[in-house]
Formats: sequence, C-alpha cells, structure tokens
Amino acid sequence: MDFVIELQDQPGVPLYRQLSEALRSCISIGRLKAGDPLPSSRDLSRMLGVGRNTIIRAYEELESQGYIKGSTGSGTFVSDKLPQTTETVAPGTQEKLKRTLDSFELSAYAQRLSESELIHSVVDNVEMSCGGPPAQFLPVNQWRELLSRHVKRGRSAEEYPYTDDALGYLPLREAIAGYLNRQRGLICDADQIAIFPAQLYTLDLIARLFVEPGTTVVLENPGFPAARQTFCALGARLHALPVDEEGLVAGALNSVEEGCRLAYVIPSHNDVTGAVMSADRRKQLLVWASKRKALLIEDDWDCEYRYGNPPISSLFGLDDSECVIYFGTFWRTLFPLSTIGFLVAPWSLMRTIAHAKALVEPTFPMLEQFALTDFIVEGHLERHIKRTRESYMKRRQALLFALSKHLTGRIVLNRESGGFHQCMRLLSDIPEEKLLQLASQAGLPMVATGPEYLGVAPKQEFIISFAHLDEDKVEEKVATFAALMELRNS
Repeated sequence: MDFVIELQDQPGVPLYRQLSEALRSCISIGRLKAGDPLPSSRDLSRMLGVGRNTIIRAYEELESQGYIKGSTGSGTFVSDKLPQTTETVAPGTQEKLKRTLDSFELSAYAQRLSESELIHSVVDNVEMSCGGPPAQFLPVNQWRELLSRHVKRGRSAEEYPYTDDALGYLPLREAIAGYLNRQRGLICDADQIAIFPAQLYTLDLIARLFVEPGTTVVLENPGFPAARQTFCALGARLHALPVDEEGLVAGALNSVEEGCRLAYVIPSHNDVTGAVMSADRRKQLLVWASKRKALLIEDDWDCEYRYGNPPISSLFGLDDSECVIYFGTFWRTLFPLSTIGFLVAPWSLMRTIAHAKALVEPTFPMLEQFALTDFIVEGHLERHIKRTRESYMKRRQALLFALSKHLTGRIVLNRESGGFHQCMRLLSDIPEEKLLQLASQAGLPMVATGPEYLGVAPKQEFIISFAHLDEDKVEEKVATFAALMELRNS
C-alpha cells in the first residue's frame, strides 16, 4: 500500500521521532482511523527513502504510547482504543473550519440549491424510501447469469468503448422501444430513446434544456419532491395543480398563466394518492399542451403495477402534436440490480438531447446495458412483472382487508391504488408523529405524506407500503397498530 506522509527538516530532532509525531498527528486528526492498517516497515522505508530501523523505532514508540498495535503475521494497525489527547485537529484546521459558503462566489444555481429543502429519506426502510422492490422478489440469480454471460464471452476492448453513441447501447434502445410499443401503447423508434444511469439524470438534463429563471412549470400537488427541487434549483416558478381520484384536475389548467410552456405529470400513478389520470383528463391535458405549444414531461412511474383495472394508454401514445417527452425506469422491477432510466422524445428534440447528453454523459458502464438488453429481449422482464404483480396484488388485498377490519370508522382509503403503497387518512386525535411511532412499533412501514405537498398538506394522511409486507403477517401488524391506538386514547 502507498501512504502519503511528509517529514519536515527539523534539526536536532531524530528522524524516527519526526516520523512518529507525523503518524500520531495523522491518527489524532482522523486521517488514520481505528483498525486502519499501516504499511510494513519495509514498504514505508522504501516509500520514504529512510532506513528500515528508523521505521521500526518510530512504530515501537507509537505502540508504547498506545496509538498502534502490531500483530505477528498480520501487520501493524491503528489501535481500537486511542489514548486521550488534546490534539484533535491539524494545525491551521480551526481557521479553515470557520469558512462558510459566504466566502465563495456561488452561481445563482448553487445558491438556489443550497437554500432549497434537503432531499432526504423520511423512513428507515431503505427499500420503501427508494421505491425499489422487496429483496425476495428480485431476480438475482437470473441477473447474475446474464452478467456472467457477458463477462465470460471475452469481448474485445473495442466492445467496451469509453465513448460510443451518447444515446446509449443501440440494442438496448431497440429492446426498450419494442417493450414500450407492446406494453405502453407508444409508437417509437430506438433513435427516439436516450439511456441514463438513473431517472433523476434524465429529469435534470431535460429541465436544464427547457427551464430558465422565471420559467413557470406546472406540477401535480402532491407530487415527486425531487422533481420540484430540480425545477426550483434552476429558478423555475412552480404552479401546483390539485389531484383528485381521476388524477390531475384538468379544469385547473385554465388558471395557468399564458406564458407557461412546461408541465411535469405522473399520470400512471400519482406519487402519493395513487390516482390514475383518466382517459378524458389525458385528452384534456394534451389539448391544453397543443394550444399552448407547451411541453409535457410524462413520468410513467408505476405503470407496471395496476391491480384489477385495464391499462390506459400513455400520454405519448395518445399525442398527435409531438409535445410529450416520456420518462421510464426499471427501479420498480430491478432496483438495486439496475437503476437505468430512459426517455423517449419527439424526433424534433432528439438532436438537441443527443448533443446535451454527449456533453455531460457520453457513456456509462456497458455491462449493465448488455444484461438489461438480454433481460428484455428474452422475455424475462415481462414474465417477472406478471409474476410479481400477482404477489403484490395479494399483499395489497391483505392490507385492505386488515385495515377495513381493524380500523373501521377511523380510516378513509383512497379508492384506487397501484404501485407499491396504499394512501389513507386516519380519523384520530392522536398527533401525527405519535401515530408514526405506533406504526413503527407495530412493524407497519408507514410514512406521512406532508413532504410530498407544495403548501398546506392534509392532516393525518399516510401511505403504507404493502409491497414490503408479508401477506401472512399483515393482519397481525394492523391489529397491533389498532390496539396501540386504542391504548393511546384510553
């Protein structure tokens, strides 16, 4: 191992002492942490160009002081329990710590970003907060086989290019086009598709192309917080429109100022309420966009998982005016095996998108793209969705039954829900924070919806992730939660 350390010329101070003091300082300020390995005396002697005896003597001094410990055959390590010391920071560090962002000339974008609300997880359950599937439903073995297939194939260096088509691996774009045309009613070509490492990359690039300070952007309320913050960081003015059981309230579009040219919507499954935009609302939205010459960003989140209702065509599939950019992702099916996202755009925008993507992200790892291509082409994706949809539907039914049974008269359930969660409103005098604590005690993955709203949020509105609940244990957890509520009220 290499280790960077500088020895100062200090006349009258033995070299081994200079070295031991330098290493002690590294440990005290945290450069070296408990359990970290140190180079062998032979390696450090070579690196520093000093005699090995000097290194050995410095190590012996540090070991006698309790800073390091040696183990025959294993090496030398920083001690787990360090001696008390008054030295906690390197010389000059205190002055550096006093610096603030005010000392730097930040761009307007950076200032807006630093002043915005912090994107953070509001739950401990990582799978739920990231929107990924339960671990037991991931096709891990199949994914491993696909990756191994391409690793073992012995591809030449030319097949793992540093730079290639900025839009992404062409066979993958062809596979996605075929899948979307079959499953989502799109009519698109591979050359209308751009691949990204994750969907937020997609949103960021498109937002930069169409948003300038003062641009008005229409959003659903409630909606996706990261989208809201992406637009705010670019200086957009947000115009939030309400959502009801049929999705975005299209009649409210009349209140949007004439200059608005951009709207971001999630028609397949509102991020919070679970509402699916009706066919009539979709048509109204498309008419509005066509008349305004506005661009619609259709985030097709949760399109794969609908329970008991036939699929509705995407906005892109219904669009005759070429005013829709379609966003898709594989988070719901494959996270964390794959986080790939993609967009489908009208032909007129593809040249600009390709140039922008080539500038900021000309390529990303190919192996994941190879595996995902096979996963789609060989039919694994559609079979996986069909199989997991049946499992999630059973879990959803078990949750609805349990909620209706044990919380009768104290709960209002949203009529329609797809995806992985159920939105509900509790009729209770118990404070929201306390309800969340009771849910945690009962093992219910429940979060409040407040952070999803722009402005005033409904009180006592929550979502429960049924996808992460074993159907055999759902009723027990809900019954426990109901009992804890009774106990709290008594």
